[in-house]
Amino acid sequence: HTFSGVEEGDTTQASAASTTILTYRHTVPSYGQNKLLLVSLSLDANVTITSVTFNGDSLTELSTVGTSPKAAIYYRKEPDSVEGDVVITLNSASAISSGATSFLYVDQTTTFGTAATSSGTGTSSSVTVVGASGRLNFDMLVKDGGSADGPAAGDDQSQIWLQYVSTTTSGAGSTVAS
Repeated sequence: HTFSGVEEGDTTQASAASTTILTYRHTVPSYGQNKLLLVSLSLDANVTITSVTFNGDSLTELSTVGTSPKAAIYYRKEPDSVEGDVVITLNSASAISSGATSFLYVDQTTTFGTAATSSGTGTSSSVTVVGASGRLNFDMLVKDGGSADGPAAGDDQSQIWLQYVSTTTSGAGSTVAS
Protein backbone atom coordinates (compact mmCIF):
# COMPACT_ATOMS: atom_id res chain seq x y z
CA HIS A 1 0.00 0.00 0.00
CA THR A 2 1.06 3.61 -0.54
CA PHE A 3 -0.32 6.32 1.74
CA SER A 4 0.46 10.01 1.16
CA GLY A 5 3.82 9.17 -0.42
CA VAL A 6 4.70 6.67 2.32
CA GLU A 7 4.99 3.11 1.08
CA GLU A 8 4.17 0.13 3.26
CA GLY A 9 6.78 -2.62 3.08
CA ASP A 10 6.57 -6.05 4.66
CA THR A 11 4.42 -6.91 7.69
CA THR A 12 5.01 -9.94 9.89
CA GLN A 13 3.30 -11.06 13.07
CA ALA A 14 3.64 -13.56 15.89
CA SER A 15 2.06 -14.49 19.19
CA ALA A 16 2.54 -16.71 22.22
CA ALA A 17 0.15 -17.82 24.96
CA SER A 18 2.71 -17.28 27.74
CA THR A 19 6.32 -16.21 27.33
CA THR A 20 9.01 -13.78 28.49
CA ILE A 21 10.67 -13.60 25.05
CA LEU A 22 8.89 -13.45 21.69
CA THR A 23 11.13 -13.77 18.63
CA TYR A 24 10.04 -13.66 14.99
CA ARG A 25 11.57 -12.90 11.59
CA HIS A 26 10.91 -9.66 9.72
CA THR A 27 12.32 -8.26 6.48
CA VAL A 28 13.10 -4.59 5.94
CA PRO A 29 13.29 -4.08 2.16
CA SER A 30 16.63 -3.30 0.53
CA TYR A 31 14.98 -0.86 -1.91
CA GLY A 32 13.72 2.62 -1.07
CA GLN A 33 14.98 5.19 1.40
CA ASN A 34 13.95 6.94 4.62
CA LYS A 35 12.79 3.72 6.25
CA LEU A 36 10.82 3.27 9.45
CA LEU A 37 10.12 0.07 11.38
CA LEU A 38 7.07 0.02 13.68
CA VAL A 39 6.59 -2.85 16.11
CA SER A 40 3.25 -2.91 17.89
CA LEU A 41 2.44 -5.37 20.63
CA SER A 42 -0.34 -6.33 23.00
CA LEU A 43 -0.02 -8.01 26.38
CA ASP A 44 -2.70 -9.55 28.56
CA ALA A 45 -0.82 -8.91 31.81
CA ASN A 46 0.62 -5.81 33.44
CA VAL A 47 4.25 -6.74 32.84
CA THR A 48 7.24 -4.55 31.98
CA ILE A 49 8.54 -4.50 28.42
CA THR A 50 12.27 -4.84 29.05
CA SER A 51 13.40 -4.40 25.44
CA VAL A 52 12.35 -4.50 21.81
CA THR A 53 15.06 -5.07 19.22
CA PHE A 54 15.41 -5.71 15.49
CA ASN A 55 18.54 -7.40 14.15
CA GLY A 56 20.17 -6.67 17.53
CA ASP A 57 19.40 -2.91 17.44
CA SER A 58 17.18 -1.34 20.11
CA LEU A 59 13.85 0.22 19.20
CA THR A 60 12.47 3.31 20.93
CA GLU A 61 9.13 3.37 22.74
CA LEU A 62 6.61 5.62 21.00
CA SER A 63 3.56 4.98 23.16
CA THR A 64 2.24 2.55 25.78
CA VAL A 65 -1.30 2.55 27.16
CA GLY A 66 -3.26 0.34 29.54
CA THR A 67 -2.22 -2.25 32.06
CA SER A 68 -4.13 -5.46 31.45
CA PRO A 69 -4.44 -5.52 28.51
CA LYS A 70 -1.53 -3.29 27.55
CA ALA A 71 -0.72 -1.90 24.09
CA ALA A 72 2.64 -0.52 22.99
CA ILE A 73 4.26 0.79 19.82
CA TYR A 74 8.04 0.89 19.32
CA TYR A 75 10.01 2.26 16.35
CA ARG A 76 13.41 2.46 14.69
CA LYS A 77 14.31 4.99 12.02
CA GLU A 78 16.54 3.68 9.23
CA PRO A 79 16.59 0.06 10.41
CA ASP A 80 19.02 -2.39 8.80
CA SER A 81 17.76 -3.53 5.38
CA VAL A 82 17.88 -7.23 6.19
CA GLU A 83 15.81 -10.19 7.22
CA GLY A 84 16.36 -10.15 10.97
CA ASP A 85 14.80 -11.08 14.27
CA VAL A 86 12.31 -8.93 16.14
CA VAL A 87 12.90 -9.80 19.81
CA ILE A 88 10.53 -8.60 22.53
CA THR A 89 11.66 -9.26 26.10
CA LEU A 90 9.34 -9.03 29.12
CA ASN A 91 10.18 -9.06 32.84
CA SER A 92 7.66 -11.88 33.44
CA ALA A 93 5.46 -14.17 31.37
CA SER A 94 2.41 -12.86 29.52
CA ALA A 95 0.29 -13.70 26.51
CA ILE A 96 1.61 -11.49 23.72
CA SER A 97 0.76 -10.64 20.12
CA SER A 98 2.92 -8.45 17.93
CA GLY A 99 3.17 -7.11 14.42
CA ALA A 100 6.15 -5.49 12.69
CA THR A 101 5.71 -3.27 9.64
CA SER A 102 8.32 -1.55 7.50
CA PHE A 103 7.55 1.79 5.86
CA LEU A 104 9.56 3.60 3.18
CA TYR A 105 9.83 7.27 2.17
CA VAL A 106 9.01 8.46 5.71
CA ASP A 107 9.89 11.98 6.88
CA GLN A 108 12.81 11.29 9.22
CA THR A 109 12.69 14.73 10.88
CA THR A 110 9.03 15.12 11.84
CA THR A 111 8.17 11.44 11.79
CA PHE A 112 5.52 11.45 14.52
CA GLY A 113 2.81 13.75 15.76
CA THR A 114 1.27 13.55 19.21
CA ALA A 115 0.07 10.08 20.13
CA ALA A 116 -3.67 9.80 20.77
CA THR A 117 -4.57 7.08 23.25
CA SER A 118 -7.61 5.78 25.03
CA SER A 119 -8.39 2.94 27.40
CA GLY A 120 -11.43 1.76 29.28
CA THR A 121 -14.14 -0.83 29.52
CA GLY A 122 -17.30 -1.43 27.55
CA THR A 123 -18.40 -2.79 24.22
CA SER A 124 -16.98 -0.12 21.91
CA SER A 125 -13.79 1.88 21.64
CA SER A 126 -12.89 5.11 19.91
CA VAL A 127 -10.29 7.85 19.96
CA THR A 128 -10.09 11.07 17.99
CA VAL A 129 -6.85 11.49 16.08
CA VAL A 130 -5.93 14.95 14.86
CA GLY A 131 -3.45 14.59 12.03
CA ALA A 132 -1.96 16.89 9.46
CA SER A 133 -3.29 16.66 5.92
CA GLY A 134 -1.44 14.16 3.78
CA ARG A 135 0.06 12.33 6.76
CA LEU A 136 -0.08 8.64 7.56
CA ASN A 137 -1.76 7.57 10.80
CA PHE A 138 -0.95 4.23 12.42
CA ASP A 139 -3.30 2.80 14.99
CA MET A 140 -3.56 -0.24 17.18
CA LEU A 141 -6.42 -1.76 19.13
CA VAL A 142 -6.04 -4.27 21.94
CA LYS A 143 -9.03 -5.82 23.62
CA ASP A 144 -10.12 -8.50 26.00
CA GLY A 145 -12.42 -11.03 24.39
CA GLY A 146 -12.31 -13.90 21.97
CA SER A 147 -11.83 -13.87 18.22
CA ALA A 148 -15.56 -13.94 17.47
CA ASP A 149 -15.82 -10.24 18.24
CA GLY A 150 -12.32 -9.25 17.16
CA PRO A 151 -11.22 -5.80 16.01
CA ALA A 152 -11.91 -4.73 12.43
CA ALA A 153 -10.51 -1.86 10.38
CA GLY A 154 -12.85 0.96 9.40
CA ASP A 155 -13.81 1.78 5.82
CA ASP A 156 -10.98 4.33 5.50
CA GLN A 157 -8.34 2.04 7.04
CA SER A 158 -6.08 -0.71 5.77
CA GLN A 159 -5.64 -3.54 8.26
CA ILE A 160 -2.05 -4.72 8.23
CA TRP A 161 -2.06 -7.35 10.96
CA LEU A 162 -4.46 -9.18 13.24
CA GLN A 163 -3.44 -11.74 15.83
CA TYR A 164 -5.43 -13.56 18.49
CA VAL A 165 -3.25 -14.57 21.41
CA SER A 166 -5.86 -16.55 23.26
CA THR A 167 -9.52 -16.27 24.10
CA THR A 168 -8.72 -13.25 26.27
CA THR A 169 -6.57 -10.83 24.28
CA SER A 170 -6.31 -9.78 20.65
CA GLY A 171 -4.43 -7.03 18.87
CA ALA A 172 -4.50 -5.42 15.45
CA GLY A 173 -2.64 -2.71 13.58
CA SER A 174 -3.94 -0.58 10.75
CA THR A 175 -3.07 2.52 8.76
CA VAL A 176 -5.10 5.38 7.34
CA ALA A 177 -4.04 8.39 5.29
CA SER A 178 -5.48 11.62 6.64
